[in-house]
Amino acid sequence: MKQIYIIVIMGLLNLNLTNSQTVTVDDPTLGALATYTFTYVTANDIGVGTIAPNIIYLTKPSGYSNFAAVTPLASFAPYATVKVDGVEIPINSTNFGTIYGSWSGGIQISTGGASGGATITAGSTIEIIVSNIITNPSTSNIYTFDWRTAQGSGAAIETFQANLDFSTLSTEDITLDDKNITLSPNPSSDFIKISGLIKKENYEIHNILGSKIKEGSVSDKERLSIQNLTNGIYFLRFENGKALKFIKE
Repeated sequence: MKQIYIIVIMGLLNLNLTNSQTVTVDDPTLGALATYTFTYVTANDIGVGTIAPNIIYLTKPSGYSNFAAVTPLASFAPYATVKVDGVEIPINSTNFGTIYGSWSGGIQISTGGASGGATITAGSTIEIIVSNIITNPSTSNIYTFDWRTAQGSGAAIETFQANLDFSTLSTEDITLDDKNITLSPNPSSDFIKISGLIKKENYEIHNILGSKIKEGSVSDKERLSIQNLTNGIYFLRFENGKALKFIKE
């Protein structure tokens, strides 16, 4: 069964501490405008009052189309969320400064020039959640994301890297060749119904990370309950490898 894998790279970075970093995507569909989450642990104090005002300086991976350009801060805030140890730090002029936003080749969030400012202590887990800026690649492959915390000059304090594997998922995996087979309603909160089957078919339901959530068999126009699924994107896969994408809301 095909899946999308998130590869976590562990490395020894500054201060000889073991840091971890991951990148995840909410919708792995090739070519989709998706939400990306970058999670990493800093081995240094960063932010206001430190030598590293840049919380994240991310460069566009090779093979990705240009990022959406969003500046200044007031415009960028709806597109990004910053969390430290699970607590959100609002993106505003008090916490973050005049260097922020996204452009065709990257994303930067800095405390440089902040009127108050956020300080993040060593050992903290940082999450940067970016929506409607990054479009998934159109070609199946493994893509490498590089980002860093940095000095005001851009010199790296810590570097991070993680891979996102689109090589096992393609647009063909989420469509059926037989256009007579349909899934409805979509989105749905209670049940889904498959129409167009000529015989009873075994199926599995997978989440966007490829984990199997449910399995069984289904006949034409039979209702499948999805009430116990959490809200999100899922794939109903048949034994022949074909699948239908649906949204639980």
